[in-house]
Amino acid sequence: MWRNIIKCMFASICLWIYLLSFSVLAAEPKPVLIGATVSLQGKYKEPSLMIQDGFRLWEKQVNQRGGLLGRPVKLILY
Repeated sequence: MWRNIIKCMFASICLWIYLLSFSVLAAEPKPVLIGATVSLQGKYKEPSLMIQDGFRLWEKQVNQRGGLLGRPVKLILY
């Protein structure tokens, strides 16, 4: 009797661990946030726009390759 109860409890615990492992794997990784300051007005506007385009290109290329350590990159420009 006790042996059957222990077997059922063990089987149910194993089932719960198995099912919960899928929820951990399905979680999407948090993005890596990278901030930079770019002058969008004034006499440095033109070079800063090229720098901003370079930052966006880098962000796009890194994310296409799978991100940094498997996490997507999100660029925040100020």
